[in-house]
Amino acid sequence: MTLFLAGTVLAACGASASANAQRSCQFVEQSISEFNLAQQQTNPSLSGEYTKKSLGLLGSALPLAAIAAGSNGAYQALQATLSEISRVPENLLTSALSRECAQVLPSGSKLQVPGGFVPPANVKATS
Repeated sequence: MTLFLAGTVLAACGASASANAQRSCQFVEQSISEFNLAQQQTNPSLSGEYTKKSLGLLGSALPLAAIAAGSNGAYQALQATLSEISRVPENLLTSALSRECAQVLPSGSKLQVPGGFVPPANVKATS
């Protein structure tokens, strides 16, 4: 009986780690989308807004990645990369984050952050 309960608890931790990593990567994907929009803008003010939103989304992703990494070492690379957002320019992190999240999110998923951002009508969103 004790062995069964221990196995159930460990399985729940693994599922929780996976769910937290997936939620973290949802924020990362949305952040990269915002970052790409910022790079396309010719208006510095609008570019700044997208960049600020992008960094905020990465900040939201970090605690979820840390929880996931604490439960499952497979997510430590994601957490380590996200922990660099205050020291490394975002353009140097996006490809690593994309690769790390490609391993976490289901293939071909375009999961959106709850309450996800919809760009203003005057901005062309890219896929």
